[in-house]
Amino acid sequence: MISENNNLKDTGFTFVDDVFLQTDILESKNSFWDVINSKYDTGIEPENRFWNVGEDPKKIIKIDKPHLSSNALHNLITQENFGKILAKITKARKIQVWHTQGVWKPTGGGLKGNAGWHRDIQYWPFWEPYGIFTAWIALTDVFSNSGPVRYIAGSHHWNEISGVDFFNNDIECQDKIIKQKHSNYKIVKAQIASGSIAIHGSKTYHSSVNNTSGSPRVGMVVHFSTDQAKKINITDKHSDYLDILNDQSICPIIYDS
Repeated sequence: MISENNNLKDTGFTFVDDVFLQTDILESKNSFWDVINSKYDTGIEPENRFWNVGEDPKKIIKIDKPHLSSNALHNLITQENFGKILAKITKARKIQVWHTQGVWKPTGGGLKGNAGWHRDIQYWPFWEPYGIFTAWIALTDVFSNSGPVRYIAGSHHWNEISGVDFFNNDIECQDKIIKQKHSNYKIVKAQIASGSIAIHGSKTYHSSVNNTSGSPRVGMVVHFSTDQAKKINITDKHSDYLDILNDQSICPIIYDS
């Protein structure tokens, strides 16, 4: 029995408790710390690093595709039960991981810990929005003051809002932009325990503010496609990005009925 805390179709997000064992979560958290410190037990570098050793320790640390560099992280995102849960919630016959991110948000970063309002699809010109989802795996307990992901309920039904962006940490300014378009909306925080997951659709607006909890907020972000996903042919520098779907060592299929 899967216990959802919200309805993905109605709100654009949902939470599922106790998906992973704590032993696996702790191993994954420690392994991600190794990746952050450029220790790769697979011998393979991650796709991209947005923080390097010696840089500001109060900034959000983000690493793209850390599962390439860590056996523990690869094992975590390819667990059979994880794939089954994602398939059941999204009503999919197939689940393929096409991208991952490790995110370590230090405590006490102030504005450096903010991630602005955005919907994921605005950064993915090669995908149609439907059949594309994100699962956020909590590698630590996430409290109200940890800087949790915050979702706007029902915003996956909204038209696109210009002027909001993940990389703009002035959330107060972005709040004003959103309120010009929508005067009444509900924000829900992903306050979830380690080993639990938050799932959202590609059109759901979300953000996060700074972490004041005294401990880092750590998550493994899994972007996945279902059998309903459709690619868009583009001609810019990302035109061949989704060719990686043909390589399951990079983009594993974790459920296929």
